[in-house]
Amino acid sequence: MKDNDDKEERKIILESLLDVLRQHHQAMSTTHSHNQATHHPSDLAQPVLELLVEWSRDKRTKLSQDVFQVLGDFCQQELGHVPRDVQITVLVAVFNRLGVETFDVVKTYVKAAVKQMCAALSQNALLGVCLALLGNEHLSQAGRPLVLDLVAMSVLPTMDKSFSLCAREPMID
Repeated sequence: MKDNDDKEERKIILESLLDVLRQHHQAMSTTHSHNQATHHPSDLAQPVLELLVEWSRDKRTKLSQDVFQVLGDFCQQELGHVPRDVQITVLVAVFNRLGVETFDVVKTYVKAAVKQMCAALSQNALLGVCLALLGNEHLSQAGRPLVLDLVAMSVLPTMDKSFSLCAREPMID
């Protein structure tokens, strides 16, 4: 019986996260069509972050992989028209804002979601994303090691080809 309760609780958590994200995305889309300057991918991180932190503080909540898998699913389904580098920026922004009060398991799943999305990019595109993220003044000490991990994923397999990308314009203000 307890397993069924856990599954039901996870389902409620997933649905609540998707609802918040959809509402926020609709608000951003409306804002985006009227005034492009106010639209920034890291804005989407805030509602996600608030839910993750709330869940991490609640010991009764089962922080399962399902909860964090939905981040990637949301990016694919609800943000399908948004470039992959923007989707990754959203998740890195979430990770970047996770404080010390957040359970390590939360950070682990957000990291996994970012890496899974990055794996779908070409190595050149991934390196471009990483360089832009590293150049972002809002990237905290917590976020840097994650981005450096992504740099390693992109650079190490093609060391001889990768450096021509360093002259690219950053994709993030």
